[in-house]
Amino acid sequence: MDSKFIKWGNGKNMLIFLHYFGGNANGWKWVADEISVDFTCIAIHLPGFGNNKFLGGPSLLNVALNIKAVINKTGIRKYSLIGHSMGGKIALQLAAIDKKKTIKNLILISPSPPGVESISPENKLQLLRVPSKSIAIEFVNSLTAKPLTNIKLENAINAQLATTKFVRQWWVNKGSQQSIINQLKKIKCPITVLSSKSDKAIDFSIIKNKVLPLLKRRKLIEVKNSGHLYPLEIPGVIAKQIENVFL
Repeated sequence: MDSKFIKWGNGKNMLIFLHYFGGNANGWKWVADEISVDFTCIAIHLPGFGNNKFLGGPSLLNVALNIKAVINKTGIRKYSLIGHSMGGKIALQLAAIDKKKTIKNLILISPSPPGVESISPENKLQLLRVPSKSIAIEFVNSLTAKPLTNIKLENAINAQLATTKFVRQWWVNKGSQQSIINQLKKIKCPITVLSSKSDKAIDFSIIKNKVLPLLKRRKLIEVKNSGHLYPLEIPGVIAKQIENVFL
Protein backbone atom coordinates (compact mmCIF):
# COMPACT_ATOMS: atom_id res chain seq x y z
CA MET A 1 0.00 0.00 0.00
CA ASP A 2 1.24 3.50 -0.85
CA SER A 3 2.23 5.27 2.37
CA LYS A 4 0.58 8.47 1.13
CA PHE A 5 -2.91 7.04 1.50
CA ILE A 6 -5.03 4.41 3.21
CA LYS A 7 -7.62 2.29 1.43
CA TRP A 8 -10.72 0.54 2.72
CA GLY A 9 -13.25 -1.54 0.76
CA ASN A 10 -13.64 -2.46 -2.90
CA GLY A 11 -17.06 -1.08 -3.77
CA LYS A 12 -18.05 0.32 -7.16
CA ASN A 13 -18.28 3.96 -6.08
CA MET A 14 -14.94 5.64 -5.43
CA LEU A 15 -14.47 8.10 -2.57
CA ILE A 16 -11.42 10.27 -1.86
CA PHE A 17 -11.12 11.78 1.66
CA LEU A 18 -9.09 14.85 2.68
CA HIS A 19 -8.58 15.45 6.40
CA TYR A 20 -8.61 18.48 8.70
CA PHE A 21 -5.65 20.60 9.88
CA GLY A 22 -3.84 18.64 12.58
CA GLY A 23 -5.37 15.36 11.43
CA ASN A 24 -4.32 12.67 8.98
CA ALA A 25 -5.79 9.95 6.79
CA ASN A 26 -6.25 7.54 9.71
CA GLY A 27 -9.08 9.65 11.11
CA TRP A 28 -11.45 8.52 8.32
CA LYS A 29 -11.33 4.88 9.47
CA TRP A 30 -14.65 5.00 11.33
CA VAL A 31 -16.52 6.58 8.42
CA ALA A 32 -15.01 4.03 6.02
CA ASP A 33 -15.99 1.16 8.32
CA GLU A 34 -19.64 2.18 7.85
CA ILE A 35 -19.62 2.23 4.03
CA SER A 36 -16.70 0.12 2.80
CA VAL A 37 -19.02 -2.68 1.63
CA ASP A 38 -20.48 -0.48 -1.11
CA PHE A 39 -17.65 2.01 -1.62
CA THR A 40 -13.92 2.09 -2.19
CA CYS A 41 -12.61 4.62 0.33
CA ILE A 42 -9.19 6.22 -0.11
CA ALA A 43 -8.00 8.68 2.54
CA ILE A 44 -4.95 10.72 1.62
CA HIS A 45 -2.35 12.16 3.99
CA LEU A 46 -2.29 15.80 2.92
CA PRO A 47 1.15 17.15 1.97
CA GLY A 48 3.13 17.77 5.14
CA PHE A 49 1.16 15.15 7.08
CA GLY A 50 1.84 11.43 7.42
CA ASN A 51 4.48 10.38 4.89
CA ASN A 52 3.33 12.75 2.16
CA LYS A 53 5.79 15.54 1.38
CA PHE A 54 5.19 18.75 -0.53
CA LEU A 55 5.93 18.73 -4.25
CA GLY A 56 7.39 22.14 -4.96
CA GLY A 57 6.72 25.12 -2.72
CA PRO A 58 3.77 24.99 -0.31
CA SER A 59 0.63 26.55 -1.76
CA LEU A 60 -2.99 25.53 -2.15
CA LEU A 61 -2.41 24.85 -5.84
CA ASN A 62 0.65 22.69 -5.20
CA VAL A 63 -1.20 20.78 -2.47
CA ALA A 64 -4.02 20.12 -4.95
CA LEU A 65 -1.53 19.02 -7.62
CA ASN A 66 0.17 16.74 -5.10
CA ILE A 67 -3.17 15.11 -4.25
CA LYS A 68 -4.04 14.80 -7.93
CA ALA A 69 -0.74 12.97 -8.51
CA VAL A 70 -1.54 10.51 -5.72
CA ILE A 71 -5.03 9.90 -7.15
CA ASN A 72 -3.62 9.40 -10.66
CA LYS A 73 -1.31 6.68 -9.34
CA THR A 74 -4.31 4.73 -8.01
CA GLY A 75 -5.77 4.50 -11.52
CA ILE A 76 -9.12 5.95 -10.40
CA ARG A 77 -10.80 7.94 -13.18
CA LYS A 78 -14.06 9.04 -11.54
CA TYR A 79 -14.62 9.68 -7.84
CA SER A 80 -16.47 11.73 -5.26
CA LEU A 81 -14.32 14.03 -3.10
CA ILE A 82 -14.92 14.55 0.62
CA GLY A 83 -13.01 17.35 2.38
CA HIS A 84 -13.12 18.26 6.07
CA SER A 85 -12.16 21.72 7.40
CA MET A 86 -8.76 22.55 5.85
CA GLY A 87 -9.36 19.55 3.58
CA GLY A 88 -12.59 21.22 2.47
CA LYS A 89 -10.81 24.30 1.15
CA ILE A 90 -8.22 22.11 -0.53
CA ALA A 91 -11.05 20.03 -2.04
CA LEU A 92 -12.48 23.22 -3.56
CA GLN A 93 -9.07 24.05 -5.03
CA LEU A 94 -8.79 20.54 -6.47
CA ALA A 95 -12.29 20.73 -7.95
CA ALA A 96 -11.47 24.11 -9.51
CA ILE A 97 -8.62 22.56 -11.55
CA ASP A 98 -10.59 19.44 -12.46
CA LYS A 99 -10.71 20.14 -16.21
CA LYS A 100 -11.46 16.51 -17.10
CA LYS A 101 -14.46 16.39 -14.73
CA THR A 102 -13.16 13.41 -12.79
CA ILE A 103 -14.94 14.62 -9.61
CA LYS A 104 -18.57 13.46 -9.63
CA ASN A 105 -19.65 14.99 -6.31
CA LEU A 106 -18.06 17.28 -3.75
CA ILE A 107 -18.91 16.82 -0.06
CA LEU A 108 -17.55 19.50 2.26
CA ILE A 109 -17.63 18.95 6.03
CA SER A 110 -17.39 22.29 7.84
CA PRO A 111 -14.94 23.58 5.22
CA SER A 112 -12.49 26.39 5.84
CA PRO A 113 -13.81 29.46 3.99
CA PRO A 114 -12.54 29.80 0.41
CA GLY A 115 -11.73 33.43 1.14
CA VAL A 116 -9.41 34.75 3.86
CA GLU A 117 -10.15 32.88 7.09
CA SER A 118 -10.51 35.05 10.17
CA ILE A 119 -8.27 33.73 12.96
CA SER A 120 -7.96 35.64 16.22
CA PRO A 121 -4.43 36.29 17.58
CA GLU A 122 -5.18 33.94 20.50
CA ASN A 123 -6.31 31.09 18.23
CA LYS A 124 -3.40 31.72 15.90
CA LEU A 125 -0.91 31.19 18.73
CA GLN A 126 -2.72 28.04 19.75
CA LEU A 127 -2.65 26.63 16.21
CA LEU A 128 1.02 27.48 15.66
CA ARG A 129 2.49 25.88 18.75
CA VAL A 130 3.81 22.35 18.40
CA PRO A 131 2.02 20.62 21.29
CA SER A 132 3.13 18.28 24.01
CA LYS A 133 0.82 15.34 24.66
CA SER A 134 -1.02 17.19 27.43
CA ILE A 135 -1.52 20.25 25.21
CA ALA A 136 -2.70 18.02 22.36
CA ILE A 137 -5.28 16.38 24.65
CA GLU A 138 -6.52 19.79 25.77
CA PHE A 139 -6.74 21.03 22.19
CA VAL A 140 -8.58 17.95 20.89
CA ASN A 141 -11.07 18.15 23.75
CA SER A 142 -11.71 21.81 22.93
CA LEU A 143 -12.73 20.81 19.39
CA THR A 144 -15.27 18.15 20.33
CA ALA A 145 -18.83 18.46 21.60
CA LYS A 146 -18.57 15.26 23.61
CA PRO A 147 -15.71 13.01 24.82
CA LEU A 148 -14.15 10.67 22.27
CA THR A 149 -13.62 6.99 22.93
CA ASN A 150 -10.06 6.14 23.98
CA ILE A 151 -9.04 4.83 20.56
CA LYS A 152 -10.43 7.88 18.74
CA LEU A 153 -8.87 10.25 21.24
CA GLU A 154 -5.52 8.51 20.78
CA ASN A 155 -5.90 8.86 17.01
CA ALA A 156 -6.58 12.60 17.24
CA ILE A 157 -3.75 13.18 19.74
CA ASN A 158 -1.17 11.29 17.67
CA ALA A 159 -2.21 13.22 14.57
CA GLN A 160 -1.70 16.52 16.40
CA LEU A 161 1.72 15.46 17.65
CA ALA A 162 2.76 14.38 14.13
CA THR A 163 1.78 17.70 12.54
CA THR A 164 5.06 19.44 11.81
CA LYS A 165 5.95 23.02 12.70
CA PHE A 166 6.53 23.73 9.01
CA VAL A 167 3.04 22.74 7.91
CA ARG A 168 1.48 24.51 10.90
CA GLN A 169 3.16 27.76 9.90
CA TRP A 170 2.23 27.35 6.24
CA TRP A 171 -1.48 26.72 6.85
CA VAL A 172 -2.04 29.30 9.60
CA ASN A 173 0.00 32.10 8.00
CA LYS A 174 -0.58 31.43 4.30
CA GLY A 175 -2.92 28.59 3.30
CA SER A 176 -5.87 29.72 5.42
CA GLN A 177 -5.29 33.30 4.26
CA GLN A 178 -5.16 32.56 0.53
CA SER A 179 -8.37 33.34 -1.32
CA ILE A 180 -9.58 31.01 -4.07
CA ILE A 181 -12.95 32.74 -4.47
CA ASN A 182 -12.22 33.74 -8.06
CA GLN A 183 -11.66 30.06 -8.97
CA LEU A 184 -14.94 28.71 -7.62
CA LYS A 185 -16.88 29.45 -10.81
CA LYS A 186 -14.85 26.69 -12.49
CA ILE A 187 -16.43 24.02 -10.27
CA LYS A 188 -19.17 22.18 -12.17
CA CYS A 189 -20.03 19.23 -9.92
CA PRO A 190 -22.82 19.29 -7.29
CA ILE A 191 -21.72 20.25 -3.78
CA THR A 192 -23.10 19.10 -0.43
CA VAL A 193 -22.01 21.05 2.67
CA LEU A 194 -22.36 19.62 6.18
CA SER A 195 -22.15 21.75 9.32
CA SER A 196 -23.14 21.66 12.99
CA LYS A 197 -24.23 24.47 15.28
CA SER A 198 -22.11 22.82 17.99
CA ASP A 199 -18.94 23.36 15.95
CA LYS A 200 -16.87 26.01 17.73
CA ALA A 201 -13.91 25.92 15.33
CA ILE A 202 -15.81 26.86 12.16
CA ASP A 203 -19.13 28.31 13.24
CA PHE A 204 -22.36 27.38 11.46
CA SER A 205 -22.90 31.06 10.63
CA ILE A 206 -19.55 31.18 8.82
CA ILE A 207 -20.61 28.26 6.66
CA LYS A 208 -23.99 29.84 5.99
CA ASN A 209 -22.74 33.36 5.28
CA LYS A 210 -19.17 33.01 3.99
CA VAL A 211 -19.16 29.65 2.22
CA LEU A 212 -22.63 28.83 0.83
CA PRO A 213 -23.17 32.13 -1.06
CA LEU A 214 -19.94 31.55 -3.01
CA LEU A 215 -20.88 28.10 -4.32
CA LYS A 216 -23.13 26.99 -7.17
CA ARG A 217 -25.15 23.76 -7.28
CA ARG A 218 -24.86 23.41 -3.51
CA LYS A 219 -27.04 22.44 -0.59
CA LEU A 220 -26.48 22.79 3.14
CA ILE A 221 -27.26 19.98 5.58
CA GLU A 222 -27.19 20.69 9.30
CA VAL A 223 -25.96 17.72 11.33
CA LYS A 224 -26.49 17.39 15.06
CA ASN A 225 -24.44 16.54 18.15
CA SER A 226 -20.96 17.15 16.78
CA GLY A 227 -18.15 19.53 17.43
CA HIS A 228 -15.45 20.07 14.80
CA LEU A 229 -14.08 16.51 14.61
CA TYR A 230 -17.06 15.11 12.69
CA PRO A 231 -15.40 11.93 11.31
CA LEU A 232 -14.49 10.91 14.87
CA GLU A 233 -17.60 12.17 16.66
CA ILE A 234 -20.40 11.15 14.30
CA PRO A 235 -18.92 8.78 11.68
CA GLY A 236 -22.25 7.00 11.17
CA VAL A 237 -24.03 10.27 10.38
CA ILE A 238 -21.29 11.31 7.95
CA ALA A 239 -21.43 7.90 6.28
CA LYS A 240 -25.21 8.18 5.90
CA GLN A 241 -24.95 11.62 4.32
CA ILE A 242 -22.35 10.29 1.86
CA GLU A 243 -24.69 7.42 0.97
CA ASN A 244 -27.55 9.88 0.48
CA VAL A 245 -25.59 11.68 -2.23
CA PHE A 246 -25.73 8.47 -4.30
CA LEU A 247 -29.47 7.79 -3.84
